[in-house]
Amino acid sequence: MKPTTGSPSYLVRNPYSYCFRMKVPKDLQGIVGKKEIRYSLHTGYVSIARNKARFLACQVQLIFRFLRKGGTAVSKLSDDQIKALVEQHIKNTLEWLDRSFHEEWEKDSSPPFVDDRTFHSYVDSLDDIRNDLIANLNLRDFSMLEDTVADIIKQNGIDDVDKQSTLYRKLCAEIQKAEIKLIPIQKRHMMCDFSYKDELPDFFPDIFPRISEGSSEIDEQESETLQRVFEAFWKEKGPGWKDRTVTEYTTCRNHLLSFLGPDTQIHTIDYQKGRDYKNLLMETRNKKGKRLSKRRINMYLSFASQLFNYAERNHFIERNPFKGLQISEKKTRVDELRDVFDSEDLKKLFRDSKEYSEDAHTHPHNFWVPILGLYTGCRLEELCQLYVSDLIEIEGIRCLNIVEDKEDKSVKTGEKRIVPLHPFIVEDLNFIGYVTSLPNQKGRVFPDLKRINNRYGHYFSRWFSQFKKKSGIVAPSGKKTFHSFRHTLINHLKQNDVPEHYIAEFVGHTVQSITLGRYGKRYKPDKLFENVVAKLDYGIDLNHLKDSKFVIKDSLATEV
Repeated sequence: MKPTTGSPSYLVRNPYSYCFRMKVPKDLQGIVGKKEIRYSLHTGYVSIARNKARFLACQVQLIFRFLRKGGTAVSKLSDDQIKALVEQHIKNTLEWLDRSFHEEWEKDSSPPFVDDRTFHSYVDSLDDIRNDLIANLNLRDFSMLEDTVADIIKQNGIDDVDKQSTLYRKLCAEIQKAEIKLIPIQKRHMMCDFSYKDELPDFFPDIFPRISEGSSEIDEQESETLQRVFEAFWKEKGPGWKDRTVTEYTTCRNHLLSFLGPDTQIHTIDYQKGRDYKNLLMETRNKKGKRLSKRRINMYLSFASQLFNYAERNHFIERNPFKGLQISEKKTRVDELRDVFDSEDLKKLFRDSKEYSEDAHTHPHNFWVPILGLYTGCRLEELCQLYVSDLIEIEGIRCLNIVEDKEDKSVKTGEKRIVPLHPFIVEDLNFIGYVTSLPNQKGRVFPDLKRINNRYGHYFSRWFSQFKKKSGIVAPSGKKTFHSFRHTLINHLKQNDVPEHYIAEFVGHTVQSITLGRYGKRYKPDKLFENVVAKLDYGIDLNHLKDSKFVIKDSLATEV
């Protein structure tokens, strides 16, 4: 807030009160649209009117300077723009304070003080002006700065502002609050107390964030490019990711780098950039011309948020501009995410389909994997990645060892487990014989499945989707998939009153009880066989599967 002359030439008396009057410089009359500015001071007391006039004079001079420098054109008034306008107003005022001792006054304006009396009179009046601003703010009266706000808006090229709107009144209030904070600063400056500069973060924390000791290091970090921060983030976090996660995050990384630019300084990426990226994702279409799903959009946004959380924790930036941008997804009960295969579905798949009824499968994995899914509840990838060494025997019970012991194997965190096999698989279908007949006893159980995008189940998943449709199973998208075998097994056990702790250990879920989960040891295979596997009877006749070409007819192998 710049001081103005004590000359009463700014004052005009009307029958009711004093008015402020100032001539508009000739070079700005075309922009302002008038030769003179008039404003009612709403007071009949000359002392108060004089102080208000001085205050307004400095504001008008400030606007004249803005107009000469030119403003930033924007299309509409928004919360972000309000913040930018207030920041501009504060920073320009503070810059003016730095220049006030040596800068010449405008050609058409009078010196601010004619003598020491007028100087001290102005300094003393600042407290009165501040008190008026505080009172008016609480009364929601923005008249003291109405012209200032109007000129700032005009100078920035903002059109069609509704003065009755909440956003306009918010701008007035924010400018007025800024002025209230600026007056003590101006007063200290004019009295040659410059210590306020160290306290600016306390006055305006959003505009001048406080930097702790080691600020030179932070300044240097703020100049880091997005690419460099990505590399540091990847180096620290990447070793803990599974291969599939790396594949997905690589896609997210490339997409985000393409949008923001690898050479962009990371501290320049703000909330608006975050919103722009979200809007881009919402408008993006896949190869089939469909918009990205909410789940896909949230995957990209979640990755961006993780990156910038890392940047915030490591002091590359002050705030994460991607925090909280994820789209709200409709909550679905966990047990409703997938449908189970009912008895009719199972008949269509294993009894009526051409592939199983006529033994028309062309690959052993197409025959075995669905059957294993039905009787073990294992996930698709857990079955497709099996090695011969994963077929083990414990105390006479054949089991699958679901474990992540090789680089190309992946098991969900905490779900490595021993899964006893059902007698129908071991005895009737002689799965052991099939495994021991494989040429490479150190290789995989289903060697024809190739690893695509870090998944052995990539092509099998496509095949099963087509096989399911050909078998006549109709369901909403995503409701009946291979994972439905897992739901089918769990639901069957639940409906047959199998205790939850047995089911949880069999399928690899965490036991919620502290006593059983933390202190209780895992059940031995014979316990799981007796309480879980022996209860698996889906009520359909699958004896015809024993005649398949993929079932070894020789005597059962005794070694694996």
